[in-house]
Parts: sequence; structure tokens; C-alpha cells
Amino acid sequence: MNHPLRIPFGTSGRANSRSFLYFRMCARSLVKYRILVDQIKGLSHLDRRHDEIADQLEEAAVEPVIFGGMCLEATLYELTACLFGDTYAEQTDKLGPMGKYFVVAKYMDRRVPDTAGITYQQLKALIAARNLLVHHKSVSYLEGDIQKVLDGTTKQHRQHVAGINASFKALVRLSLHFDG
Repeated sequence: MNHPLRIPFGTSGRANSRSFLYFRMCARSLVKYRILVDQIKGLSHLDRRHDEIADQLEEAAVEPVIFGGMCLEATLYELTACLFGDTYAEQTDKLGPMGKYFVVAKYMDRRVPDTAGITYQQLKALIAARNLLVHHKSVSYLEGDIQKVLDGTTKQHRQHVAGINASFKALVRLSLHFDG
């Protein structure tokens, strides 16, 4: 599997690059997730394998989002460092991923990225899902409005699924965006 960006990070003078590793891990974990989704669809809740596969699926649902986010962060840092140097990359490292994307895209495209475009939307979905996982907060259902809790949980689940679906696609679209 090739790196999503054609910039040869292995030969660009960057040591300890992790973007390709995270890209592979995102792709493999997405395949694993999809296989488990297919397996659980055919099982009854009464089947003894259901709970085991459900546990594996819950874990597998985290991996594409986390590794996709890690790949995005590493790739944007390395692109920034290659284009502007390490000092500037370290200064922009305080920006969130979308801020870094805007910096690199504006430099390479000579314009601000289209926020209605598919690349932007998939990157945004990936980052939102990643943030839900990394900064997760449990919610009490013993106090307050149970419908509000259920609605919030449903919204978070939809954001997570959108992030899973966007994880690999966002990285490929990022490559296509910059590779034209």
C-alpha cells in the first residue's frame, strides 16, 4: 500500500516519520471493522458468538478514527516542515488539524480551502469523531432527562460512525487535494 501523499517522506530528510505507519494502521483497522460489521449482521443476539463479536466490533470502531487522526496530524506536520521548515512547523503545531490544513492548503493552492468541499467535510468528520474518542465524557442517566441523554448518545454515535466512514477517505482526499 502506498502512502496517501506522493511526497516521499522517507527520502525528504525527515527522520522518525510515522505518517505512513498510521496510514497503514488506519486502512487495516477499517478493513477489520467492516469484516466484523458483516459478521455481526448475520448473528442473532441469542447466538453465543454475538457478544464476543460485539466486543471486538466496539474496539475495532475506535481504531480507524484514532489512526486516521494520527496520520492526519503526522502528515500535516511533515508537510508543514517540508514546505516551511521545522521552526515554522513547531509554531503551527499549536494549531488544530484544520488550522494546519488551512495553512498548507493556502500555501499550495494559493487560496483558502472550500469549507463546503468534500475534503474539508471529511477531515472535519474525522476530527470530530477523534475528539469524541480522545476527550470522551460519560453521562449519568440516573439524573436529569433520560430523553436528553439518549438524544446526546445517539448524536455522538452518529458522529463516531461518520468519523469511521471518513477515516480512510479523508486521508485519500487530502492526498488528492494536494496532488491535484
